[in-house]
Amino acid sequence: MPARADLRIAFQTQGATVSAKVQASVPNPADRAGAALYLALTQSNLATPVKAGENRGVTLHHDSVVREWIGPLALDADGKALVTRTLALPQGAKPDDLGLSAVVQKPASGEVLQALALPLAACKS
Repeated sequence: MPARADLRIAFQTQGATVSAKVQASVPNPADRAGAALYLALTQSNLATPVKAGENRGVTLHHDSVVREWIGPLALDADGKALVTRTLALPQGAKPDDLGLSAVVQKPASGEVLQALALPLAACKS
């Protein structure tokens, strides 16, 4: 099924922050009703040592953990949204483990019109 929204992400890392600019556009008026934009900063390669319970002594590994969530952000009457944010990077996080994701979704139905994820390592400071 072809995407029914257009998403663009631009970002730049600056020390312990990332400045992100996300643009969304939903060209079909029928798709715009109730649609919203979301932005997430994610981190992979996390580990949690389990200290109690049936998994005691096991280390659990986690990928694509949402560290910051922004949204829902409404689209304007033309079906567009623009968000610019500066996000603090998790302390001690490696750039290779971080990413930005954007989603245009209709929250009432859960229908995703488009999603995009990019690793922060793709950005050269």
